[in-house]
Amino acid sequence: MELSLSPDDLHGLSILAPTIAAKGVASPYVLDHLIRAYHRPGGHADLCRDLGWPIDREITIRAGIGTLVSRPGGQQWSPAFGLRDSSRDPPPPPPRPASESLALGRRAVCAACESWRDNRCQAAGCTCAGLGQADLWSSRCPLDLWPQEPPP
Repeated sequence: MELSLSPDDLHGLSILAPTIAAKGVASPYVLDHLIRAYHRPGGHADLCRDLGWPIDREITIRAGIGTLVSRPGGQQWSPAFGLRDSSRDPPPPPPRPASESLALGRRAVCAACESWRDNRCQAAGCTCAGLGQADLWSSRCPLDLWPQEPPP
């Protein structure tokens, strides 16, 4: 028997409390977080215990990152279309580097900018957003101060 999770069920899982507080229980990030937390050996038993549900139930969690079907005998993971399954797919190619002249021009702009402190761009914030990385062709200045390179 397949069970679905209600908002009350999600509120009852303490591991989700920070995500629910930041994004709200209806956010797709909540179910993504749930899958990441319980997609592991023993995850089905732990999820059932944390929910107070019998362990013999099948639970299907459909989230932005994919679908996890959790059963007493194991779990079946299906990544969302277009997402990479790191256990099977080859890694993506590395990002394209900027030409040396473009990178030098960008670094000169950064060095003169008031947002450049402690050897990093304070306006760009975390580099995982892809901003303020002078050596990467696809990166951009968050303040739109860099010279542009024509497309390849």
